[in-house]
Amino acid sequence: FLSAMTVAIVLVFLMNRYLSKYIALIISFAVYFYIYNIELFNGFLQVPYLLFTEYIRPEIKQSFPVALLWVSIGSILSSANLQFCNAKSKVILLCSIIVLYMTNVFAGELFIIKTTLPILIFISAVNIDIKDRPVYKKLREMSIIIFFVHFIVIKSKSIFIGCANKILALTFPNHMATS
Repeated sequence: FLSAMTVAIVLVFLMNRYLSKYIALIISFAVYFYIYNIELFNGFLQVPYLLFTEYIRPEIKQSFPVALLWVSIGSILSSANLQFCNAKSKVILLCSIIVLYMTNVFAGELFIIKTTLPILIFISAVNIDIKDRPVYKKLREMSIIIFFVHFIVIKSKSIFIGCANKILALTFPNHMATS
């Protein structure tokens, strides 16, 4: 995830610098749309997708091409004024999130909802009035540490299981061959 975001940030920065934020968004959305709707394209147009998944990373939806869209959106939203002054706008935003979420749950994952819902959640998070207190800074620091530590735990677990399987295979070669 971190490497995908790093690559996406660099690419979006370069597109913003040499093209524009909106061209970068259009290109990023086209790549995102292509990846999430690959079944809509004929065999010839599926070749780049298949090559990427075969030679670079099988989980293309967790790689930098998908991250391009979210970095582009973040680039545009960072310069926009997303603060809503009146309660009516905040209620409409919250109701929209709930309706889209429920639609996504009951209708299955729809591309447009999967793309729109995180943006609306981000806008609502920007509109939460949180006072600046030391406890919130500590929570942010802890969440970052937990985010990075969980990758270490997952990798350690897979290494441990791999070693345990090798030891079992060496200790009980006949048992492992029949199972």
